[in-house]
Amino acid sequence: MPEEKRAITIRHLLDGTSGLANFHGRPDDADRDLSWISREEAIRRMMERPLLFEPGSDRAPSHSAYGVLAAIVELVSGDSYGDFLRTNFFAPAGMERTGLYGESLGLDPDRFAVGYGQQASDPNIPPEWGPASWLVMGSGGMVSSPHDLRRWLQFLQSDGPLEGEWQGPYTRPGAATGGSDRGFMAVTAWDGAGSLSRFNVWTGKTL
Repeated sequence: MPEEKRAITIRHLLDGTSGLANFHGRPDDADRDLSWISREEAIRRMMERPLLFEPGSDRAPSHSAYGVLAAIVELVSGDSYGDFLRTNFFAPAGMERTGLYGESLGLDPDRFAVGYGQQASDPNIPPEWGPASWLVMGSGGMVSSPHDLRRWLQFLQSDGPLEGEWQGPYTRPGAATGGSDRGFMAVTAWDGAGSLSRFNVWTGKTL
């Protein structure tokens, strides 16, 4: 660990105050999400980049920080990041259609929505994109379904493993969007009282 980064704590990584750069992709990566790099390569890139600010002194979004957190999960648990999530979160929440890029989830290919954005495979579905790269591990590289995402919220807000500790963004009314370059988009709105007022996922050229 470079000297200037040794003051970074797990809390800094979680709350956007680590000072790590937002991304650790490079211009020569063929795809900013799908190009394969290992955990070791990802950490090396993150540690080589200069800090945006002294840890704890400011706040800025950092996908790289979540990559470090995913690496910590693997090193401490001895499990892969995907296996750790399945065992401790997805399975207890009843989420059967959530996983990492490259995983079939035991489903036939025709059960996956086909992306109409940047063509990454034929068919353009996540199981065909190769294993989730450490370019996005911890901050992306995953797929889910509207029903599973509802189960995720319910899990966190009820008897999930973070009970009594989790203070997420869903405690007040709001809305959010998310998606990928490959033609997937999700929009969610919630009422702040534990209920989703709308949750839709779209795929298609109309995006």
